Amino acid sequence: MQRNRQFLSPQNPGARDLQRTRFGPLLLLLTACGGESGVPTHPTPGSGAIAVSVVSGNKQSGEVGLPLAQVLTVRVTRDGVPLGSVPLTWAALESGTIVGDTITDASGNATARWTLPPTAGPARARAVLRRDATVAPAAFEATALPGPPAEIRHDIPSFSTTDTLKLILGVYDRFGNGVPGSDVVLTLIRDGVTLHEQSRRTASSGTAGGPFPLGDASQAARFGGFRVQLSTAGLPTVELAIARVHTVRGMGWPCCFPGVPHIVWGPNTVTVPAGSTVYWGFTTAGHPIEVVGAGQLPGGAPEIGDIRTLGFDLPGTYRFRCTIHPNAFDESGTIIVTP
Repeated sequence: MQRNRQFLSPQNPGARDLQRTRFGPLLLLLTACGGESGVPTHPTPGSGAIAVSVVSGNKQSGEVGLPLAQVLTVRVTRDGVPLGSVPLTWAALESGTIVGDTITDASGNATARWTLPPTAGPARARAVLRRDATVAPAAFEATALPGPPAEIRHDIPSFSTTDTLKLILGVYDRFGNGVPGSDVVLTLIRDGVTLHEQSRRTASSGTAGGPFPLGDASQAARFGGFRVQLSTAGLPTVELAIARVHTVRGMGWPCCFPGVPHIVWGPNTVTVPAGSTVYWGFTTAGHPIEVVGAGQLPGGAPEIGDIRTLGFDLPGTYRFRCTIHPNAFDESGTIIVTP
């Protein structure tokens, strides 16, 4: 018994050496396993069911190109218990951007700010565990809505009949998304006098279409030039200048036979500001048109419903005429371009 007490006595150097020899491995083993009793810094395989779930910020709507009003929040848990210090990656699946926490806090939460893409429509984002791709990500959805009106656009006008103008117009935001529910006023003007006015509301695509009946002004505008103004609240007015060309049956010119269709131009003067495009619309087939000093309009001889266009950048007075009958008094017209 005395030898056992001596063996355990710290005064015996040999006992201390043997004590380290016998208990050293046990202490090392305890050090290696001690971390399992606390919260790990990241998920490890086989340590329980890990989940990333949405806390708030899902199913929002907001304007294209801007951050959503509410931040996105997710929570990481293991078997329902929140996990802190877990690395995360945020991703916007469309062209928007998302910036947020890369590590969960003590409550297992992480937040991010999502800026929607510039294209209107559905958008998606997600938060993913950085070190375990097998865990399902937290998925978010949002709806990117068009921004406020920024511009009015229109297609090339045409005429389905002598009394009807066909025109597709649209209202768009700064990214080119159509803005629905915008009221656009179409105004028909000739010689500075408003002949007719009507309003159209843009559909879900941001567009509104013709035909636009010319109403009581149709007779006045049928053979001459006129202007169409497109306006909506808060935007500059867009203006189209139209030189109307119509063919009727009559006696013809000295070079023609009775009953042969010929072009009647009427009092056809169009006044536009510099930088405008003038549209020539044909309700029947006709001869090519030229602008004196600028040459023939592109496209050759027009057919029924054709449109010819030419831009005028410099102020001045421009005469246009039939290329076959250049000297006929009623087969010509004038474009006045103001500064």
